[in-house]
Order: sequence, then structure tokens, then C-alpha cells
Amino acid sequence: MMKKKHIASIVLFCLAVTATNTYAQKVWQKIEFGLDDKIPSNERSPSGIFFRDTMNGFISANARGFRTIDGGQSWNFGNAPIPHSLFSDGYGSSFGNDRIGYYTQDNGETWSLIQPSIADPSINLNYTSSSNGGPNGTLIALAETSQQLTTPDSDTITGYNRRLLISTDAGTTWQFGDSIQLYKYNGAYYSEISRTTPFGSFPIPSDFDQQAGIIVDWYRTFDVPDSQTVRVIALVKGLKNNQPITVYYLAQIHLNLKTIEWNRLPFWQDTHPTLIDLRIKNYFRRSVDNSLFIVDHIQDTTRPGVELHYIYHSSDDGKSWASNVLPDFIDARNLNFISKYHWVAFRVSNNFFGGSVSYRTYDAGKTWQSFYHPISLGSAASGYALDSLHYYMVGAGIVVARSNDAGITWQRNTPVYVPITAVATCRDRVIVGRYHRSILRSSDRGDSWKDIGKGTEIPSGFMSLVAATFVDTARDQQSIVGIAQFSGDTSDYVAAVTTHDGGETWQIGGAIFSGYANEPQLIAIPSNDLTINNTIDYSFLVKTSEGYLKAMTMGQLGIKYQLLISKKLA
Repeated sequence: MMKKKHIASIVLFCLAVTATNTYAQKVWQKIEFGLDDKIPSNERSPSGIFFRDTMNGFISANARGFRTIDGGQSWNFGNAPIPHSLFSDGYGSSFGNDRIGYYTQDNGETWSLIQPSIADPSINLNYTSSSNGGPNGTLIALAETSQQLTTPDSDTITGYNRRLLISTDAGTTWQFGDSIQLYKYNGAYYSEISRTTPFGSFPIPSDFDQQAGIIVDWYRTFDVPDSQTVRVIALVKGLKNNQPITVYYLAQIHLNLKTIEWNRLPFWQDTHPTLIDLRIKNYFRRSVDNSLFIVDHIQDTTRPGVELHYIYHSSDDGKSWASNVLPDFIDARNLNFISKYHWVAFRVSNNFFGGSVSYRTYDAGKTWQSFYHPISLGSAASGYALDSLHYYMVGAGIVVARSNDAGITWQRNTPVYVPITAVATCRDRVIVGRYHRSILRSSDRGDSWKDIGKGTEIPSGFMSLVAATFVDTARDQQSIVGIAQFSGDTSDYVAAVTTHDGGETWQIGGAIFSGYANEPQLIAIPSNDLTINNTIDYSFLVKTSEGYLKAMTMGQLGIKYQLLISKKLA
């Protein structure tokens, strides 16, 4: 009898578990937003963005490349990472650290694989440490090499050098733009780069004693401004008044003339530069007016752990340079140069739920103006300013935003993945707030969705909806009051927002407080008590870092509600 009781208990337990699981499966369903205009990728962390013009652009996410030919409205998968540069004649290049590169001659529609190589079997190219490309198939790369060399004493040594490789046929063939020489020190032989090269014997810079030789150590490639000119940062060693000195130069090599210009970089004397990576592999930048820029950083001696970012810029091909120290609020890694004076610095905030305030200058960094963009906090974001009007951003998601009016208004795609910040429901209606200036709206309990905020449906400066409630769930499915985070021209703030068409368009109400260090929460649904004037009094409680705020709106049902009073409760 006891055995039968145990069997019966087991059967009842199994039935209960089965019933519970069946009930849960019927009640809970995974919501698929079903928004199909996102970039076709599961990648959530983009690494860069580049636009050749207002129609042709590229983004990269973990070495997966995407290309647009319609200004970012649609994207197609490609096999190449973001190009370093694209030119009006359709040429461009892109290199990685593994001595693998790509080259395009049709604005990025197709790419050819490049791998610098040398026919001499005695020379090993280990990897490419810095590279750049220009028009008509001119490419340069610095390759870490090892080579067996024979000394004048008939001994064999292995020389390790960073050597300059040049290709003038889109990477089909390569040749060294330098030569190796041996020198003897304390009885041992060492190999160094000589100033005598296949492109001519470079003159000794005036900084050095002319009767003595110099040794060139290539540091970084700079750019390829045209098919017959390449620019490389060089560290040159020699004698001055019979004393050893080291000088940094911007070496401008003219391939057809077999000449070189040594333009001294005065800001790097007696120090070793540490260059900031501006765009993927670009340590330097040349703007459309041919101004040259170098971004560097040093440790602040008065503030431990803080870096000072310096901008060095030249408008005469590197012959003379000016410098600026960037303010702490400027992100030097997302800095774009439109011209000698006009710079744009994109920035992603780490505060709260929303997007970010970024900055631009029209006077070479003396003063800065703020603007906002819709890429939200914590994103691995990258920005690109094509010119004075066209800005582009890519952030985790992948969300791509573009502005055609210098950041005043933005449009974006539907992100792949974005965290949810607020949910409000009323019968068939569902409102979902998300990062990246996104509000999802459903009129059929989540069976279908519309992404609000891709255009101008949301007020300027809106970043994220962090709380929302339907005003009258019994009689009105169209009116919703919410709390949203905004980015302003001079400060960030939190304000009430309202919609009276079920979430299709939104209007800003009264500001609640400036800043958003702590998340505000809408903690009470509105009341709907009749007043003596037979009007409906809707009141809301908002929890803030300073306590509770009571917000009241009054008016006949169907009239737009406005935030009239905000006061701190005792």
C-alpha cells in the first residue's frame, strides 16, 4: 500500500510539472521585433566607419566589412575591412598587421588581395607594421625583416631592420626604398638602414655634420598624396659637432625625381612619440585642404594616470608646425579634420541610458561647440566627418546614424541589438524604449513592430525613453507620458515627453532636472479623479536622485497634455 502511495505521488508531481511547463509555454512567448532593415550581420561591436563621399561608405565589425552606395540607407556585406583612403579616381587601399592588404580600383566594389613580398630568398618579411596607399597603384609599407649579411671580414650576421617597401603597380611587385649598410662598433658588426637607396642617394639634413654619414630608421608611414610621392616618418641618427644626435623628420620622397625632402618635426626631439590610432591604422591625417595632422599623447606630470593629447598641424607640407593641447572632454581617438581650422571630435558618453554630446571647432581647437548624436552609452563607437555637413556614426548594435546638417538632425537604421530601457502597455498597444534614440511601437500585442525615431518623429536631442505610462488605460490608448534623457547644446537634462497618436510622434514637455547621473523612474500610473470643474486631473510621481517629484497635467480628455507643475514632495 505504501508503495502505491509513492507511485501516485510521483505521477501527480510529473503531472504538475508538465502542467506548469505547458502553462508557461502558452503564457510566455519570446518577442521577435521583426525589423528587417538592419545590417545583415550578427556582429555587435563595430570597429570603424569611413565614407568616400555622401553615397559610398564602409563599416567594419570584427574584420567583416559592409559597403553602402546609397548614403547608408542599405548595406551589403564585403570581404575587405575599411579602406585607409579612397580617391576621386576610385583607388584605395586597406592593410592589416599580418602583412595582408587589399586594393580597390572601383571605389570599393571589388578588392584585390595584397601581400608585400620580395624575390630575394635571403630576406624574410615578418610582418607589416605600418602601411598606406595612394592613387594609381602606389603603395608603401614598413616591413619587419631579417636578412643574412656578409661582413667585410667574411663573417655572416643576421640583420633585423624595419624597411620601406614601395609598389607602383597595385601590389603586384615590390621593391625596397632603402638600402642596408653594416657598421662596426666595439668589434661587432651591426646592420642599419643607409641613406643610399634605389631611388637615389638622399642628401644629409642640415641638422647633421655633412662630412659624416647618417643612418635612417623608418618609424611610421604617413600618406601617399599622389602616385609619385610618399611620406614617411623617419628617425635619423648622425653627428652634430662630432656629437651623436637623433632627429625625427617627415621624409617626403619623390619617386620619379629620386629626391627627398627632410622636414624636421620639432615636437619630438629628445623624446619618443606615442601615436594615437585615429582610424583603424591611420596615425596621421591629411584634410581636404592638404593640411597635415599628427595626434600624440603624453602622461600629465601633475595628474597621475591622465594623458594630455596634442594636435600638431601643418599647412605647408610639414615645413612648419603649430600645436594644440586638447581639452579633457575631447576623444582624440575619434577626431576628424575637415580643414586646417575645422575639426570634429565624436564622443560616446558613459552616463545613463542615452547618446552623447560631441564637439567641433572652427578655429583649430581654440574654442569648441557641442552637438549631439544618437549613439548610446558604452558603445564601441566610431565617427567620421566627411565634410562640414555630413557626419556618420556607427555603434554597438550595429546602429549606423547619419546627419546631413552638421549634427542638428540625425537618421539611423534599425539596430541589430539594442538594450531595452522602458516598456509600457495598454491592451493591444505596446511601447518599448531602447538605446540609440529608438522607440518601438506595436498595435497588435507585439506581433508586428515599427521603429520610431529613425527620422524626425522624436524631438531634437532625444536620446532614450527611460520610463513611460499610458495616461488613461480605460478610455485612451493614444496618450502616453514618459521620461526621457536629452542631450542639449551646453548640458544634458531629463524631461517629460508626450505623445497623442499612440507613439507615432513625440513632443517634449517640461524639464525635470539637468544632468542624469541617476536614472529617473516613473513609479506611479496616473490617477483620473474628476475635479469640481468636471475635468480630469492626471498626476504622476517621478523618483529622482533628489527625492520624489509630483508632476500634474490638467485638461479635457483628448486635449494635448502639458507638464504644468514640478515640485519636490516632503
